[in-house]
Amino acid sequence: MPLNVDRTLMILHKDGMEGLTDTEEIKKVHREIHSDELKSSRMYLWKHPATSLRLKQLLMPKFCHFSEENAIKLTEMIRAALKMGNDLQELDLVFDVMMPKVTINILMKHEGFSRYMAELFIASGSTLE
Repeated sequence: MPLNVDRTLMILHKDGMEGLTDTEEIKKVHREIHSDELKSSRMYLWKHPATSLRLKQLLMPKFCHFSEENAIKLTEMIRAALKMGNDLQELDLVFDVMMPKVTINILMKHEGFSRYMAELFIASGSTLE
């Protein structure tokens, strides 16, 4: 059963990526996953990459559910909010951990999804366009 993301799409088309999330939300996600206040298997895999290479590879193709233009915008928003440069480890954090986590937060905030439903949406490979 496909999940309905009409509200998120309406905001995305009306206000762009800035309508879906902002700097403070991105910083909050980052702070929560780094402090382990918010448990994250993605963060665990990022901190311990040899734990499950297979799982990390399975998650890789599904890291972003936006068009290329919006994915670039979200990437830049995350990098700016966290004051990141072009260090490969920082970029790995953006793509492996932050992009999915911010997407989950967007779906929870705008669609009222539970974390589980947002994870299902991500696992489905569906796009937000």
